[in-house]
Amino acid sequence: MKSRTPLIAILMMASALPAQQLIRLQDGSRVEARLRSGSRAALLSVFGLRFVDKETVVGVVPSAQVDGIRESYEAQTKRANPDDNRGRAALARWCLDQGFYTGAKEQLEAVFRRDPDCRPAQELVARIAEEWLLDADEVGPKPRDRRRHIRNLFSRHAARDLTTAMICAHKLREVSAEDTLRSALKGLKHKEASVRWLSARELARHRRHPERINPLYRRCLLDPAPAVRREAVRSLKVLKDPVFVRLFAKNLFNKQQRLRMTAAEALGELGSQEAVLPLVDAMRLAGSGGASGGRSHIAVTRQRAYVKDFDVEVAQAAVIADPVIDIVTEGVILDVRVVSVSVERAAYAGALRRITGETFGGDAKAWRDWLKGRQK
Repeated sequence: MKSRTPLIAILMMASALPAQQLIRLQDGSRVEARLRSGSRAALLSVFGLRFVDKETVVGVVPSAQVDGIRESYEAQTKRANPDDNRGRAALARWCLDQGFYTGAKEQLEAVFRRDPDCRPAQELVARIAEEWLLDADEVGPKPRDRRRHIRNLFSRHAARDLTTAMICAHKLREVSAEDTLRSALKGLKHKEASVRWLSARELARHRRHPERINPLYRRCLLDPAPAVRREAVRSLKVLKDPVFVRLFAKNLFNKQQRLRMTAAEALGELGSQEAVLPLVDAMRLAGSGGASGGRSHIAVTRQRAYVKDFDVEVAQAAVIADPVIDIVTEGVILDVRVVSVSVERAAYAGALRRITGETFGGDAKAWRDWLKGRQK
């Protein structure tokens, strides 16, 4: 235990070390890491920790070759389409094959920010999770080492970034669900979205524990990160309970627009046909302005006072001319009424498309006509 503590501390700082070397191993592979010697050689990379026999470390790749790899990576990055997740995953795979882990992690992080479910990227993460340890406790001989490792997956490792959270998710597949419930429930409250995502994902394995339902339900509606909301819905979906459709449908008519839209997202993820009717009704209401209606106006005017006339009064033989003052107003008045909320209709249309496969967009009438045809 005395030798493990400094090793863990070094590991936690490894991802922040900018000048890691490209180390060549006996099997011909290359690894961007820092080398620490002990009874066995320890490689510390941006992905974690790996123990190897000392004799398998052949040497360090010459700087000229390293510069060539970096230049090739930069050139491929410039040519790549930033919106092409599969292309980025392919570039990440190339980086892994070259041992250029900094580039691989950069590309994976970009992919997961756009699509946490990207299959090619997830396959690379599974490969990384098999090859690298996140901390030495992962292979510790004692039960307390294993417990500490599980806590660290949620409280420390997943908080680094989304890519590491994905690695943690693969690590948890080898862990009994009985050992993760408390850490996952606590992780739902973490300030980092990557930890909340991991916690929501892990809680899908705890379907027999009702204490997870309320915190997951709140995350479905209130979490600011779309990936967390989606994963929370999936964790509730494993129960196949129609009550969740009714709960989310009720929030389609909430006074807060944010809750109406997140409820629509949740219904789309649940994919139940029972959600079609309330979604169509919500779209109709958004189209009529009823969800947030009312009127308002902006006036930019200039007023001038003038003597319009005189009221003549006679008092004790005296004539009194009482001036009548009037005001002329000129300018512009913009009066508006909410007749449609397009961003809401887009959310409802997206949910309906996922459930039904139909593409009527934000046309509430088309959806109503389609629904009537289905009900006949």
